[in-house]
Formats: sequence, structure tokens, C-alpha cells
Amino acid sequence: MRVLTPDSSLPSDPVLIEAARILDSGGVVAIPTETVYGLACRSAFPDAIARIFEIKGRPLEKRLPFLIPDAARLGDFTNSPSPRALRLAARWWPGPMTLVVGHDPNSIAVRVPDSPITRTILGLCAGPVHGTSANRSGAPAATDASGVVMAFEGGAAPDLIVDGGPCRVAKESTLVRVTPSGEAQILRQGALSHDDLVASATARILLVCSGNTCRSPMAVIIMRALLADALRISTAELPAWGLSVESAGTAASDGAPASSGAMGVARRRGASLTQHASRYVGSVKLESFERVFGFTPEHVSSLRSRFGVARAETLDPRGRGIADPFGGSDSEYDDAADSIDEAVSLRIPELIKLAFRPTS
Repeated sequence: MRVLTPDSSLPSDPVLIEAARILDSGGVVAIPTETVYGLACRSAFPDAIARIFEIKGRPLEKRLPFLIPDAARLGDFTNSPSPRALRLAARWWPGPMTLVVGHDPNSIAVRVPDSPITRTILGLCAGPVHGTSANRSGAPAATDASGVVMAFEGGAAPDLIVDGGPCRVAKESTLVRVTPSGEAQILRQGALSHDDLVASATARILLVCSGNTCRSPMAVIIMRALLADALRISTAELPAWGLSVESAGTAASDGAPASSGAMGVARRRGASLTQHASRYVGSVKLESFERVFGFTPEHVSSLRSRFGVARAETLDPRGRGIADPFGGSDSEYDDAADSIDEAVSLRIPELIKLAFRPTS
């Protein structure tokens, strides 16, 4: 087996140019990453793909992941990556996380390895590159070039091994599936744990009324309580399950407190809105939310036409509006809260699917 050591990670390095040339010619190259060494080939060459399966003894039903040089290329593989997938990619790429995106049965796995050498090779190639761990199927993956040589000695082997030194992490990447609707799940525990990922994998839900002092603050405490009940956890545990519920208003001024009526509803439900501060929806990064709900069809129309949130929906899945209790009596506030409770209850079965469940 031919082993070459590059002098740098620059695109002018002869070893990296040679590696890209072999890949673009339909060959197979062993490349370094921060996790484990990988076997790579261009996706345009069926014979090269078949060779990787032969070299590894990999089951044919297991498709090969893609390796890309930077997170911006994720859009080449899926038309509409969810906000959750984009946040994970922004936080962990380059790094030891592989994302599975798209619709089954055509979902694909993608990763940006944290190896400048390999990212340069990927950038030099004329098209997409597959990459999978350098090992016989079922055996430990190689974490240095000598391990690649030992793994494939005496059998089918790659055309070139690029020696980038020992792998810094030396553990396979964590495999995370994020569906187009935003559901997320760890498929394979690897270098990153649930606790590592959960902050960037949190599903954000936004509730939008007009002034953000009555309906939407009440809906936040109601939705948090119903989500926690459905998951059999406390509301304090929702962040650890990757769920965040927030609010804003289409006509809100920033920093106003919740109305006294809304605070009364919160008190009667064992919660508090004393820390609430209103915010204008136009100052919110709306594309970062998995779900955006308005309280009336007019809110939804405004969110879509004025603020560009095409996926906005009414909180009540039946399309019914929820009246504004501002300036009303306690009973009017309680009636509004009951209507919110009913609407949120209808949404809970779909919303709990967004939970990023801790691995057992």
C-alpha cells in the first residue's frame, strides 16, 4: 500500500493534489479525520463505491455518508435543512458529528471533518465525496496510518493512504438524525454526547400575539406545563430535553411586563410571569425557530406577509382565533387561558416529537 505524508494542508501540496486526482479518477483513498481514518471515493463512480464495500466487507444495505469541506455545502444535499440541522452544523462543523438529513428512504448522512488536510482534499475534488471509517466491517476503525495498513494488509486495499498523523479524538463521530420537520435523534453515540449536543439541538417554538403582554406569555407557561406533563418531566427539565418555548408580538414594544391579568392567570396555575419582558417579532431571528404560531388568522397572515415566515400557523390547529383579553376581567383572562389550553393540547402530540430525548 502506498502511504504519502503531506507537508501542509495547502491546496498546492503535491500529496493532497495527488489524493484528489486519484479520487477524481475513480480511485479509493484513505484519509485522516479528527475521529478515525476514513476510506473515500467520489460518489460519481459506482465502481469506486463498490470497491469500498469490498475493501470493508460492508453490508450493501448500509449507504455511504458524504464528506464535505464546509457547512455551507449542506444545502447541496437537502433543499430545506431544518433550523435545528443548521444550528447543529453551525456549532459542530468541522467536528465529530454526522448529520442524517432529508426524507426517508432517500435520507443521507453528511459530515465536515475537523482535518484541514482532508477538507483541502475535498475542496480540490471535482464533485461530492463519500467517506466511511477505514476498517474491516465489525472491526475497530484505524486511528493512524499504520492502523490502516494493518487493517487491509493481504486483501483489498485503498490506492493511497494519506498520513495525517494520529487522530486527535480517536472515536467515531456521533450520528444525529434531523428530519425535515425538525425531529432529532441520536442514532449512534460517538465522540459527542447528548449533553454536548442538546444546547445546539434545542427545538425552539415561538408564540406570537399582538402586544406580547397577554396571550403569548400565558401560552408560554401553558405550553411548557403541557409538554412537561406529556413527557413526564418537570418544566425545569425541558431544556435538557431540547425544548424551548418563547413569545413575541407583531405590535410589541421591547421590554414591557406581562399584563396584571396575565400575571393573575400564571399565579392561579402555579407559575410566574414576573420576569417576562415583551419583544417585537421583527427583532427576533425567526428562521431559528422550528415552529411559529399566531393566535389569530390575522397574526398568521402578518407573519407570512410582513415577516416572511411562510410556515407560520394558528396555534389552534382548527384555525380558530383566540380573543385578546387585554383590559378585561379575571374571568375573561381565564377564558382566554382555557382557549389557549385547548389549542395547545391539540398540538402536544406533534410537539413532543421535537424532544431531543436523552440517551438511556
